[in-house]
Amino acid sequence: MARIDTIDKLASKIDRDLAWRKKELIALNSHAETHRDNKHILRAVFPLICAHYEGFLKKSAEIYLQHVSDLRIPLIELKHAFAPFILKSEFMRCDGSKRASVRAQVIANYAEVLNIPMIISDPKSFIDTESNPKPDVLTEILESLAVDPSSFQTKFTFINDSLLKSRNAIVHGEFCDVSFNEFQDVMNTTLEIMEEIKDLLLDSSINAVYRKTVV
Repeated sequence: MARIDTIDKLASKIDRDLAWRKKELIALNSHAETHRDNKHILRAVFPLICAHYEGFLKKSAEIYLQHVSDLRIPLIELKHAFAPFILKSEFMRCDGSKRASVRAQVIANYAEVLNIPMIISDPKSFIDTESNPKPDVLTEILESLAVDPSSFQTKFTFINDSLLKSRNAIVHGEFCDVSFNEFQDVMNTTLEIMEEIKDLLLDSSINAVYRKTVV
């Protein structure tokens, strides 16, 4: 796998993933416009909007994590949010044991890896949308990358009530009356959120927010 060790490479990878998703969504939106009174088409397309939001959130987060890994920065210089990526197996072993010696070993192992560059071989295994990218899932993913999710708070109600609620009803076979105006609003706002995710991750890299603040 080619390293993503510059901001330009990061931007290129994220842009490529976003581009094909936008192309498909814009094509579907155009089709829906010519059939705006056909509720069957609107309902059929609705889950795809959410699928692209979830897919882009996961993929862009994986790319960002790979980017930070490819910078080969010692763990001691990174914010604490990145420690679980290195010590995941240790935490799982600790969770299954009540022995103090096991917990002590986790602490010892953490001390040993502090000066070793954080290298993630499989970012996909660490980013989980839980198949239901609610606001708390979006928040968890961003915070796990030491990225501040607060800029999305104004979109939380939309994600819950406009995007996911209707998507869940449709994919579970419930009747959901989607108007064309509602469809358009969900399409446009979801595209905005995807762009905001991209911009936030790129800004986070430019400002090196993954590094601990030097006092």
